[in-house]
Amino acid sequence: MTDLYVDPENLEEILEHIKSLKTLGEISEYCIEIFPTWLVGKIPKFSRDYPHLTKNWKIVCDNIGTVPKEIILVDRVFFDNNHKLIHTFSELYTRSGFVVRQNHDWFKCKVCGDALPSETVFDIFRNSKVNVPTTWDSVCTVCK
Repeated sequence: MTDLYVDPENLEEILEHIKSLKTLGEISEYCIEIFPTWLVGKIPKFSRDYPHLTKNWKIVCDNIGTVPKEIILVDRVFFDNNHKLIHTFSELYTRSGFVVRQNHDWFKCKVCGDALPSETVFDIFRNSKVNVPTTWDSVCTVCK
């Protein structure tokens, strides 16, 4: 299987070019040019069922001097030395107020469109003693 998101050979040249881009829109266009399948979608906010996520997002944004924007869904997130460019794009989005999450871990509530975790992420929260709804669902508790 080919890794679509491994750093290209001209990584340093690309990183220098990114420094010359003036807006997040230009950065997004360049990201799509290099990795056309990486950006999958956006969700406006987390469900009210998961207030800790919204609170943590606001804390991060306050610390870097921005405001929460949207949740950006991507094909995959990487934390290794073979995906420095993907990490750079993730960091640029985060520093602009976005949350970057893997598409298979999050989806939109069928009613309101807010972000809900997959059943796997829900189980991680529950097993970590995070205050979450009693059972996983594809709809927010307030939308039922």
